[in-house]
Amino acid sequence: INIIAGLLVERFPLKVDLSKDKIYTLSDETISFLKTYDKETEIIFCSTKDSLQASSTYSETLTLFDNYKKYNSNITINYIDLDQNPAFARTYSKDSITSDSIIVKSGVRYKVLSFSSLFETETDQYGQSTGNVTSSNAEIDMTSALSYLASDKISTIAFTTNHNETATAGFESLLVKTIFLRKIFFS
Repeated sequence: INIIAGLLVERFPLKVDLSKDKIYTLSDETISFLKTYDKETEIIFCSTKDSLQASSTYSETLTLFDNYKKYNSNITINYIDLDQNPAFARTYSKDSITSDSIIVKSGVRYKVLSFSSLFETETDQYGQSTGNVTSSNAEIDMTSALSYLASDKISTIAFTTNHNETATAGFESLLVKTIFLRKIFFS
């Protein structure tokens, strides 16, 4: 029986999200979105799969992102080692691509995410991150990137600076994560 069970698990890998809030499982809303998503899209991790899987948090996030291609055959996932292929980063030179970057691309449009921005972490008394993940924005950020790529019309939102404006960083970040392009005007 153990041999048969072992062979079945090897042939049909079973992954279970044991996190308290099921943060590594796609929501019903995302699954519904993926069922109607019709753009050929490539998710490019700017690192090797092995190096990302060395971190348990990143590894679990890769599992979450694998679910995107499971629910939509238009989505592919690739890994590019920037050390082995530095010319790739130059293609996206205005975006400062690093090994932390994730490029979500369809045709000529793309959105750049970073692994570090996908997570909220605990901070110490000095405001420095302890590295302990308290929540994940991975699904929200990836689905927003796909929504951006699926949109026929991209709106631009403008912010002015140097006029004693109220801080808009949180609001600006929220809008940019969705389907807006950002323009900042200085005076």
